[in-house]
Amino acid sequence: MLGSYHQSLMSRWVFVLVLAACGDSSGRGTVLTPDGTPVPGATVTIGDAAVTTNDDGQFVIEGSFARPSDGPVEVTVRHVALAKPHVERLQDTDGMRIQVRIVPTARGRVVDDKGKPMKHASVVVRATRRRKVQTTTDDEGYYQVAAPRLSSRPLEAAASAPGYLTRAVRNERKTTLLDTPHYGMPNIVLTFCGIARGRVVTSDGQPAAGADVKTIAVGVNLKEMGWTEIPERLPELGRHGAGSHYGKDGFSHARTRGKTDSNGRYALTTSPPDRVLFVIASLPGGPPRRLELKGVDLSKPLPDLVVPPLSKTRVPVQSPDGQPIGNATVYLVWPYPHIYPGIWTSEWLHADAKGWITLPCAEPGVAYEVVISGGGMNLRLTDHVIEDGEPLIGKKR
Repeated sequence: MLGSYHQSLMSRWVFVLVLAACGDSSGRGTVLTPDGTPVPGATVTIGDAAVTTNDDGQFVIEGSFARPSDGPVEVTVRHVALAKPHVERLQDTDGMRIQVRIVPTARGRVVDDKGKPMKHASVVVRATRRRKVQTTTDDEGYYQVAAPRLSSRPLEAAASAPGYLTRAVRNERKTTLLDTPHYGMPNIVLTFCGIARGRVVTSDGQPAAGADVKTIAVGVNLKEMGWTEIPERLPELGRHGAGSHYGKDGFSHARTRGKTDSNGRYALTTSPPDRVLFVIASLPGGPPRRLELKGVDLSKPLPDLVVPPLSKTRVPVQSPDGQPIGNATVYLVWPYPHIYPGIWTSEWLHADAKGWITLPCAEPGVAYEVVISGGGMNLRLTDHVIEDGEPLIGKKR
């Protein structure tokens, strides 16, 4: 009985010691730059407690964090102008003076052509092609990031959002905040164009996952419409390349490209709906098919685009004297004016060591231009109909 009483008393005593060692504590201090300039708007965290510094860089944490009685506490400072969180371990939390090194920041806003803020728009700030940082706008369309390393080039900010054309602005003017150069970027104004949404399916009605999709807006004069860059693909389906062709008075046509998702769906920023719009799709390496649309309502999904299956055509590649060309490379040129305004070329295809090659893009009865490279020769075939097992015998150019 006495032993159990002593054991109970001992456990209570230990519990009281633990409480005393890890009891609540308070802290106050100032966040400064190395030259003593206060840093307002910094977040100071000690344990589970966090406060924001005032205009004088000061902060107070009242009895809201636990600390060992004889050990230092970890203090973390975060600020948009810090390259990374600043961490210190301090013994005394009353009257702390925490010095942080500020880096340049870029700040600006993204709005639409009616002046409304664009929330959650994607923004890339860059000094050069490699020196760049990416962020998104808040609910009011504002963004602020630590600027990339400075260079002799002006700082550029580019913004994009689903259904809007990408726009970029530049600013070489520096403003001073906390004795460090900061960049107040001009507003980025995004112009809405349209989103082509649809589905690509195979001839048996199955979704064509990973199909290549391209939109071509014919007759678009982006310069007259004030557009400076080609649009980007919707972020939920990944990034894509884009291109354009110039005419005498501006763009003769603009295009965007991407891939379908696992359900065969695509969503591509495109031209205004009163333009002629081509949507061209193919399985990777396969022959293309297209939709031609005029005055289409882009608020509704476009009709399904049916693409043919990949061909299993397999042929040997030979030189003019009938010798196999091992490891040759081949690509085909389609004369498909009914599919694509101009010509369409395949990817480079590779033969095996014995000169045999599979052509997934070959269609029965279609005449191609065939370009062959290998064996120290560059060969060409024109108006050639490819048949399974029939050799490709190139002719010297």
